[in-house]
Amino acid sequence: IHYFENGHCCAKTPGHALDEPTPTEASEDVVAQLKAVLASAGHDCIRLFVAGAVTHVGKTSVCLGLLASLRKAGVHAKEIAYIKPATQCEA
Repeated sequence: IHYFENGHCCAKTPGHALDEPTPTEASEDVVAQLKAVLASAGHDCIRLFVAGAVTHVGKTSVCLGLLASLRKAGVHAKEIAYIKPATQCEA
């Protein structure tokens, strides 16, 4: 899994190590991090691109988690957009 952390591209093997928090435990930390990012961005638009090497690896689930965390961080729903470009035209 490749992801960006503090402006650097990082890689990680899928799965959780025993000392890592579960996604539920980490959610408050994620919200705190999102609040810090939003505060530093000011009024600039923040764009995230979620990608996976193959289909059915959880990209939509990750996006839904990000949207929920943004809402929990205080971002209004009207300020958030989600696009699924590969299948958007099928709707």
